Amino acid sequence: MSKWLVVLVLLAGFVFAEEKPAAPPAGITKAALEARLTELKNGKDQAVANLNAFTGAIQECEHWLEFLKAAEDAKAKPQPAPPKGKEQPH
Repeated sequence: MSKWLVVLVLLAGFVFAEEKPAAPPAGITKAALEARLTELKNGKDQAVANLNAFTGAIQECEHWLEFLKAAEDAKAKPQPAPPKGKEQPH
């Protein structure tokens, strides 16, 4: 049981130990990081806009396909025959 206690204490030490933040690699400046961050955020915004445009185009196609299917179903549905002896209104 004491082995497990030692393991548990060591694990707790690793989990709760304060880590120092790693230094950025040499040659990377704050200005370069901020410029890259701006590029990435702009790219993300453009990707989201593209995704929204694709989603809208897909929804529009699905709408028109459903419309065409409903129109075809209405044509294919047999119409009830008029009662004998009565004329159809023109």
